[in-house]
Amino acid sequence: MSRQVDYILQAGLALLLSAGIWKCVQHFPVTVFKQEQNFGCGTVSEYPAIEITNQSLANGKTLFMSKCASCHNMYKATTGPALVNFRERGKWSDNKELYAWIHNPSAYMKKDLYTASLKKQFGGQMMTAFPDLKPEEIDAICEYIEAGSK
Repeated sequence: MSRQVDYILQAGLALLLSAGIWKCVQHFPVTVFKQEQNFGCGTVSEYPAIEITNQSLANGKTLFMSKCASCHNMYKATTGPALVNFRERGKWSDNKELYAWIHNPSAYMKKDLYTASLKKQFGGQMMTAFPDLKPEEIDAICEYIEAGSK
């Protein structure tokens, strides 16, 4: 009998806790981004569907998600700047400059005012170095980002 009472009390406490959490969650604002797409079944992505038309784009997406997406969103500034149309900023239209930046941001920043200003803009955060990325991998990431810019 006391075991049943314990279960009933635990269930009642769990219900009260759930109701309290639900009440708190209702007061948090929900941010909706213009770039969202509904993929059905309640799934929403901040990234529009980018048509993967070749292996390079597929590799770029995989690399972007594993190396870049934790700090960068294509369409809005997060920990780092938004990456859409990145070629129009800084010296990024020159692949050699881009490779140098990605391979060693701290060394690059010492000689470049634009990247130094990014560090200030993002609260002293510095991009992680990716010395292991090959130029063709960086090119694939860029191709994926550029596909999202269209």
